[in-house]
Amino acid sequence: MYGTTSFGGGTQSGVAFELSPGVSGWTEKILYNFCSVFNDGHCEDGAKPFGGVAFNKSGNLIGTTSEGGPFNADGMIFQLTPGSGGWSESVLTYIQPGQGALPGALSFDRAGNLYSTLGGGGGHRYGGVFQFDPRKESTKFFYFNTADGYSPASGVLVDSTRSKLYGTTYYGGQSNNGVVFQIAENGKETVLYDFCPAGPPCTDGDNPESSVIEDAAGNLYGTTASGGASRFGGVVYEITP
Repeated sequence: MYGTTSFGGGTQSGVAFELSPGVSGWTEKILYNFCSVFNDGHCEDGAKPFGGVAFNKSGNLIGTTSEGGPFNADGMIFQLTPGSGGWSESVLTYIQPGQGALPGALSFDRAGNLYSTLGGGGGHRYGGVFQFDPRKESTKFFYFNTADGYSPASGVLVDSTRSKLYGTTYYGGQSNNGVVFQIAENGKETVLYDFCPAGPPCTDGDNPESSVIEDAAGNLYGTTASGGASRFGGVVYEITP
């Protein structure tokens, strides 16, 4: 198993790790200590990853950091490549000031493009979704406006068959309790569900903190951080097309 921590490690700026099972339990191996390259007050190799890692087709681990990079960048997309001497890091792109902040977990489409969310950023600092094309080294952004969502807290689901992205925002919508959204290939966003539109007690849930998963029929499933019958315990929900 592979993952990241936001703190700890030799520089206290987070690590990428590997867990391997054995007879006596699991053994951890540190693959990379972030902020190992520190220049002029900046962690040029990134710091404080929050979104975990994912393998690309070449066997490299790809992830995001919430801080680091030159010129006060708001994080980056990094790549860890295995070799005979261990894993080495390279920077695929930096997230420049004003573009966004707090990038989430990454997803891939069939062409190898990378997708994730930004918890903040854009003209009104409401966060958004971005696509990064590693071949062209180009990035496209979509930003929320509160009515269609605000502050996503996790990544997106890529449905390559339908050429759509699905995800959630923690806030935004009619009562500012979060939404489930869809973004088409042309960049048009549709709100699929607006949580707690009439306000408390929010029996349908509110503040979805995780993204969604999809079954073969196209139904979406996810969880909310609060709401439901107890108002505070959250719900597991299904959205049908």
